[in-house]
Amino acid sequence: MHSFSDFYNLRANGKFTVALNHGAWLLCSKNGFTLARARGFQSNPLCSKIGFTLARAGDFQSNPLRSTVTVPGLFTRKINMRPFKPKCLVCLVYICFFWACIRETSARPSPSSKDGSSAGHPRVTMSQASNSHHISPQAPHQRDTLSPAKVNKLQDVFPGKFGPPHISSGNFISASGISYSPTRGECTVTLNIQVNCSARGLSYLPNIDFPTQITTYDLSHNRIAALPSHGFSRYTLLRTLNLEQNLISKIDPLAFVGLSNLEYLLLSENKLVMNNETLRNAFSEKVFAPLNNLTKLRLEGNNPEPNSKKLRYPDRALSYLANLKELYLDGLADAVFGFGFSYLTKLSVLSLQGYWKGRCELTSLRNDTFQYLTPVEDLSLSHCNLQGPQIQAGTFLPLKRLKQLHLDYNQDINVQYFDSIFFGLQNTSSLKSLCMQSVVNPYTIGICLSSQYIKYFPQSVEYLDIKHNRLECIDRQVIDKIKTSLRVLDISRNGFVFGTYLMDLHKLERLRYFRLDDKIISASELPRDYPYNPHTLPLDTGNCSLYARNGGENNNKEFTLKLPPNLINVQMRYTEYLYILSKFQIDTNNSLQILKLEGNYFPYLKGPVTGLNSLRYFRLSFNNVHRISEEFFQTFPSLETLNLSSNYLGDFFTSNPKTKIFRPLVKLQVLDLASNAIRALGRNIFDGMTELRFLRISHNPMYYFDSDLSHKIKLTTFIAIDTSISFLPKGTRDVFSERVKMGLRVQVELDQSPIVCDCQNFPFLQWMVSSGAFHFKSRDYLCYYPDTSSIAIHDGYAGTMDRLSRECASHQSLLLALVAGTVGFVMFTVCSLAYRYRWKLRYMYHAAYIYMARGARPANHFDYDVFVCYAEEDRRFVMDMLSPALEARGLSVCVHHRHFTAGELIGSNIVRAVNTCRRTVVVLTRTLAESSWCNYEIQMANMESAQRGTPVLIFLLVGGIRRCQMEKDLLYNVQNNTYIQFPPESCSNERAVNTLYDKLARDIRE
Repeated sequence: MHSFSDFYNLRANGKFTVALNHGAWLLCSKNGFTLARARGFQSNPLCSKIGFTLARAGDFQSNPLRSTVTVPGLFTRKINMRPFKPKCLVCLVYICFFWACIRETSARPSPSSKDGSSAGHPRVTMSQASNSHHISPQAPHQRDTLSPAKVNKLQDVFPGKFGPPHISSGNFISASGISYSPTRGECTVTLNIQVNCSARGLSYLPNIDFPTQITTYDLSHNRIAALPSHGFSRYTLLRTLNLEQNLISKIDPLAFVGLSNLEYLLLSENKLVMNNETLRNAFSEKVFAPLNNLTKLRLEGNNPEPNSKKLRYPDRALSYLANLKELYLDGLADAVFGFGFSYLTKLSVLSLQGYWKGRCELTSLRNDTFQYLTPVEDLSLSHCNLQGPQIQAGTFLPLKRLKQLHLDYNQDINVQYFDSIFFGLQNTSSLKSLCMQSVVNPYTIGICLSSQYIKYFPQSVEYLDIKHNRLECIDRQVIDKIKTSLRVLDISRNGFVFGTYLMDLHKLERLRYFRLDDKIISASELPRDYPYNPHTLPLDTGNCSLYARNGGENNNKEFTLKLPPNLINVQMRYTEYLYILSKFQIDTNNSLQILKLEGNYFPYLKGPVTGLNSLRYFRLSFNNVHRISEEFFQTFPSLETLNLSSNYLGDFFTSNPKTKIFRPLVKLQVLDLASNAIRALGRNIFDGMTELRFLRISHNPMYYFDSDLSHKIKLTTFIAIDTSISFLPKGTRDVFSERVKMGLRVQVELDQSPIVCDCQNFPFLQWMVSSGAFHFKSRDYLCYYPDTSSIAIHDGYAGTMDRLSRECASHQSLLLALVAGTVGFVMFTVCSLAYRYRWKLRYMYHAAYIYMARGARPANHFDYDVFVCYAEEDRRFVMDMLSPALEARGLSVCVHHRHFTAGELIGSNIVRAVNTCRRTVVVLTRTLAESSWCNYEIQMANMESAQRGTPVLIFLLVGGIRRCQMEKDLLYNVQNNTYIQFPPESCSNERAVNTLYDKLARDIRE
């Protein structure tokens, strides 16, 4: 009889036995536990040799032709298979008995599990919240995984083959093919297309069945060490895969199978050191072959020692990325971009920069460095420790499509080696942006840039950044070298001084933006030793002169600065300039719109500074300004924004309360006077500023604001944060209330100001709460009391208003009632009298208007005989019949269509017509009874009749009209005046009509 151990013996730091059972396979020890359970495994007892291969967790395939048990990545051991003989029946029974014991043990409920499941066996569940799913642990019934205890045992048997025994959310598959659970946290699925497993402490790829349609998969900030075969093959629609900041050092050649739609692959900051070992384990030749549509690949930050001579780029692996557009790598010392890069025909962005994530130690650049990178358009070599003497002149010759070149922070290039860089770029017509910030040792003495170092400067450059290079002046011929296409010039953080090169500044005809900020000499860190290769140039060599030649340019003339004609933006911030801004002339042939001069020292704005007629934005903050002359702002006719914040103008405004320095700024819209130690502003300081929309006086010790804002009809924003203002006077409040009534969005801010909460200030508090101009929820408002205590307001003063309304009501109720009664009586009387004499008042108003405009009319002198009052619907009757008939009888007729003056008030036209006509004929019809203007004409004729003392009105009744169709005033006039009835159409004849016209003409003349 054979013992159990006689079957398929496998020894590895202990005794294990592989037993075959229909539908399962066991890896057993003397203690007994289940390693994994497989579905679909089939054994064949008729075969003399039975073998199987474990392809993946939960999927076994039987292979009777093989005699090797294979667990990918775990072990591959030869198992001696012995023929299956009937005499081993006892052994087979023993095996079945042992398997039943294992099944019973694994099915026994854990004492800590309420639902009968084992706490050490998590399963995958999906709990939905909003649009996200979380992978949370629950006990399984149909899926077995490794418990912590079992993983610990496997670690003892197979050191280094199993991950940590931590159990958390969901099953995961390691690079060795054994499933386990992640360490902590939950993966999140959003909208079934985005999976976030970032910073979950994972050591292996999840084996969770995420939706197959996901497009974004984030596994960054974990501890994943290897990418297994077919690890992502389920997600064929994946477009972004983020594996940054892991411990990846191995990538299976089939790791990216199925990712033909992937566009972004991020492998930054892993352990993919580009040495020979990693090139074999991670960058096999066809590892990226499935990534047909990959456009962006990040591999920077994988080489902690990029200056090692043993590193090289995996150009053969990268050569399969035919659609790659962006590539981020570490800059390896003396590395060559091999022939494989020539297949990257769509590569446009190549970054080797050595900061943020990447590391770069290129040191030198040879003529063949970029020979296979001709498609590149954007090249970044910043922070690469480039050495000027080791840059060969033809380095950039192959880059014919280059548009942007970044060479920032290579402090050992130095200016005398600029030609080595520019030589290869001189014929690159596509180059638009050139960044050379801090390419000179920061401890070098002041440099004058000579034209001999830039004789090959590429003429196509539009953006030039040469900040922080210790430049103090330039050769006057330098401008001739760079003037062709330059649009943006940034020379900040240098030490430029006043010199003759400024005479040629206007030659930069296409320049639009100019920056000269921060005259600060700094380095990235303190020096640790003396400069080993100090690049120093004499300050005044060749044409680098600060002075005009004897008897030459501008020696005896008043200096006039000529700006580039298309320049619109100049920034000269924090340059340590100390000047009184006195009289200064700028040639008027300029387009400058924005001028920023903050952070200098200009104690006195004296002026005038002439020539800036197009200036719209002027920033003078942080300039220690103490005084401003009355004429300084007279030469800025187009200025719209003026920032004078953070100066010292408090004493100036206090000692000059009647100053009107801002009056010339008729187009100014924004004025900032914050942080100026201002205690008071004159009442008329803002006179003439009719376009002002925004006023800021924050952080000033002002107790009272009473400047006149009544004429600032466009002012909608008033900012007075952190002042001593406790209220706004009624005149100011009314100004903002009017803006609100006009439908404008008004904003008033008094945050951190001492708002007094007492009965005396109750009207202001009421206005604050009800005006709609204050926004209390996001502001720090305070409430101060007479006893000097204060509280923060969080309810928009609602509680304060309730308390004050009760406290102040006892003193005001009687007074308010008396005032209200008196005002009500007076208003009622006035309104009654106004209504009673409304027509007379209107007549008197328009008569006075006519008298003031044209003088008095002579008595009994009329311009017309008759004024015809009619409705628009009766116009045809009047113009075709009535008016011609009267004119045929020698009468002059006035009708409003012909004789009213255009552009004048309708009421004035009516009164003038009634006043200058002998009589007023009213064509009384139903439509006239409904016309308000016709009724107005009748009432004005009544007033004229009372004024003359003779009748004026004649009513001509046309058609039928009932009493109920006439208003009260019209009915009164018809009943008290004799009217003429026009014959109806049914019974009218020419003789009757002529008789009527004759009668009407006689009545008019009388």
